[in-house]
Parts: sequence; structure tokens; C-alpha cells
Amino acid sequence: MLRLSQAYPLPDKPDYWHYLVFFDIETTGFHRRYHQVGLISLAYLKDEQLQVIQYFAEDSSEEGLIITSALREINQQLAYVSYNGDRFDIPFLNQRADHLQLGSRLEAKRSIDLYRLRGKDRLKQTESDSGFDRQDDISGAEWAELYQNYLKQPDLATRERLLLHCRDDILSLVQLLDNSADYRSAVQEKLVFDPPGVIEQLIASPGNLRVHLIDRANQSETIDFPLVDTPHFSILDDPLFDQLEPAEKQQLVLIEHGHIMKDRVHYLIQRRRAAD
Repeated sequence: MLRLSQAYPLPDKPDYWHYLVFFDIETTGFHRRYHQVGLISLAYLKDEQLQVIQYFAEDSSEEGLIITSALREINQQLAYVSYNGDRFDIPFLNQRADHLQLGSRLEAKRSIDLYRLRGKDRLKQTESDSGFDRQDDISGAEWAELYQNYLKQPDLATRERLLLHCRDDILSLVQLLDNSADYRSAVQEKLVFDPPGVIEQLIASPGNLRVHLIDRANQSETIDFPLVDTPHFSILDDPLFDQLEPAEKQQLVLIEHGHIMKDRVHYLIQRRRAAD
């Protein structure tokens, strides 16, 4: 198995980009039971650089290694960004993991599929809009044929063509999000209004609600929300509360009749992150 990495400057991104991982896979065919994963590429933002990581199986016996290694790294991020990942990449990876009896999985609820937002164009068709300059010249079907040839007779030039194709798919996906206000708004809304489950524990005490979180690196984080307590409700202590619309006030009622409103806590956490 090969793990290759490259870094590209990507400064001045909003904080929520640090919770995203872009990913794409290449396979030997479309049948999840009989075909294999040969290459998994992923990218995430770190220190104002886009880290592009590729896991490449130099032999068919290494499929389990690249799936386990890549999924472990992907799952360190909060949300997965893909193009048609809901229908292809995620179920393909998960079924191959089942077939190989691996412990790693991807969670559908953490997926952000730009294909669903695009109107079902192929990724290459979006590149004229995003301005991406693709360097590779092969299709997905050609990739599978070229990979089979590589397994029989490995050589560096063929390997680089295989890697370049998937690397361009990832870079194109990043640029598609970066250059589209509609996509950025949709991704930000996903993190705010439909967040993955990150709350580990909620502890209510008089005048406070403490939230224990598990972040993208599986490290603990604690957030305290000061409350104004009434006999039946506990409300976020917000100095602008009286100026809010009724629906906005309702979102700040975090405890009703002793029941913690977890979805509202999620909303406040993700709204804070999106505003950073």
C-alpha cells in the first residue's frame, strides 16, 4: 500500500472548512460485491494548506489496508464532501468493508453530496463553471482498465496517471465548493441545521447547561451555556432576547419541563462555528 501526500496553499477559509474532508474513490468496476477499491483520495484543510492524501493499492490484496487507513483518516473530520458519494462512494466503501470484515465505516448522516445540489451533472462538466484546469485525460472506465494493466505490470508512469486522475477529481471538488456561493451556503447550512452527532454529554445545573463534545480529532471539548431559569423553562441568557422574534426566542429555550432540547443545543453550537 502507498500513502502519498501533497499540500496546496489555501488561505483565508472560514472556520467551518476545518470540519470538512473531501474524498473520492476509484474502483475496478461498479459491482460492490465483485469489484474492488484501488485508490482513495481525500483532502482537508490544515494550517491554511489543503492536504491531499492518496491511498493506493499496489496489489489487489491491499484493498482492506487502503479502506481501513483512509476511513480512519476521513472519520477524523466532522463532515464528508463528495460528488455522488451518497449513491456510489459511501455504499461502495461500506459494502467492501463488510465483505472484507473490516471495522471501519462511513456514516451517511455526515455526508454532504454536491452532486445532489448540482443537478446531476458529471463532475467534469462542472469544471467549466468552477474554472478548474484538469490535467488528466482519462475517464473512470479507462481508469479501471489502466489499473488492471498496472496490477499485471507495474510502472511509475502508469501509476502517476492513475493517481493524477483521482487527485484532479479531489482538487476539482474543492474548487467547485470554493468558487460557488450556492454550494458554500448549502454546506454551511448542513453544518448549522443538520449537524452530525457530536454531543457526548449534556449536564444541566441551576443557571447553566454544560455540553461535552467530541471533536473531529476525537478530543473532548466543553461549552457552557448560561441560562435564565424559570419554574418550567430554562432559556439561554441572551441580552438581546427581548428584541427577538417569537420563533427566534423559541430556539433559545434549551430546557422545557426538565427535558433538554438537544436539537436547539446542536443549532447553537453549529451557528457559533459557522460564524467563526
